[in-house]
Amino acid sequence: MTGARPPRIGLFGQFGIGNLGNEGSLEAMVRFLRECAPDAELVSICTDPDFVARTYAIDAVRLQTEGPRSAAARMLNRALLGMPSRLANIAHTFKQASKLDVLLVPGTGILDDFGESPFGAPYEIWRWCLAAKLNNVKIGFVSIGAGPIVHPLSRVLMKAAARAARYRSYRDLPSKAFINSIAMHTPQDPVFPDLAFGLPTPPQTSRTDGPITVAVGVMAYYGWSGAPDEGEGVYQTYIAKLSAYVVWLLEQGHRVKFVIGKDKDVDAVADVCARVLAQVPQLEHLIELFEPANDLHDVMRQMEAADIAVVTRFHNLVSALHVGRACISLGYARKNHALLEEMGLGAFSQEVESFDLETLKTHTNELIATRTEHETRIRRKVADYEIQLKNQERLLAEEFLRGASSVGVAGPAGIEPQPLARPVAH
Repeated sequence: MTGARPPRIGLFGQFGIGNLGNEGSLEAMVRFLRECAPDAELVSICTDPDFVARTYAIDAVRLQTEGPRSAAARMLNRALLGMPSRLANIAHTFKQASKLDVLLVPGTGILDDFGESPFGAPYEIWRWCLAAKLNNVKIGFVSIGAGPIVHPLSRVLMKAAARAARYRSYRDLPSKAFINSIAMHTPQDPVFPDLAFGLPTPPQTSRTDGPITVAVGVMAYYGWSGAPDEGEGVYQTYIAKLSAYVVWLLEQGHRVKFVIGKDKDVDAVADVCARVLAQVPQLEHLIELFEPANDLHDVMRQMEAADIAVVTRFHNLVSALHVGRACISLGYARKNHALLEEMGLGAFSQEVESFDLETLKTHTNELIATRTEHETRIRRKVADYEIQLKNQERLLAEEFLRGASSVGVAGPAGIEPQPLARPVAH
């Protein structure tokens, strides 16, 4: 491009939907870009641009247009099978993409179809990547999660989006293996840690002797598809088993701290509490006052105040490990297990829809007894992750962002200028 205007960098994702992990990924990328390319114009392409613009002080546009507002226009849109809205979204996407120099997808599990139909997130990312590619915009997927993609059409759309990217890195080996299995054989694509490991660690608080505190990360989990006909049964089974586990924790004399990872998880916490207090109301004093979290910094502070964590959401797991807490995972995808394996905690992982309560109790006792040695290993690994993420920042600055415009792009702060070898998968 010509001229001396600053580069315009788009940050694509489902931001502003109350998912704290997504917000943490966006925050980490904004922090990096403000150091690396301080003159760049940042614009988030997201679900709730008002929230994002207010929170991160950057420009923001909607993933899609808001649709017809008048009743007559809505009726006409329905009569035409939604084609006016579809065409308006295409025009909106190409108009906004033409203004960009770079389009980045910062982290998140962007390439899976958890709770999504093909015409939700899969179609959105395909449409934006196609528009960016046709406008000669450089596309980068940075420390993303991928797979599974269950619906065949979702797989086609997301495969095409992945192929359009000039830079791809994955937050774990299963994500890289999945994309290579469906889209392309690209062994040169690096694996770097989740972007949230690059966020600042909260100050450590003094821990006093007393009852063990277990942070229980509760999720409003309705199955992979979230379909109403099956989701409610999945949810009730999960809540019943988790409630039984919390009752057992209280009966052991442990304290319980409930933690969320998305705003709608608050209702799930209320459901667990109701079941627990119906069974052991006399132990209510062992349940700590629930603190809603506004971001991953809140989650990390809550995890830091516990002794161990038992979680379902991936970024609850990341937050607990980030502050050195040993964890048990009741996950719904391989990402949780892959991360625990890297931390030497792979044995403490079960699947959310089939976890065995007695096994969970056994794991809890084992982890409490060995938590100190696990914490030492976790902190070493997290420190290594921070180094790896700095390496990725240098890679992006030197090989991807440089040349986005005639304005120079600086190296990330605190990094010595040195050749960067392609990283070894962590």
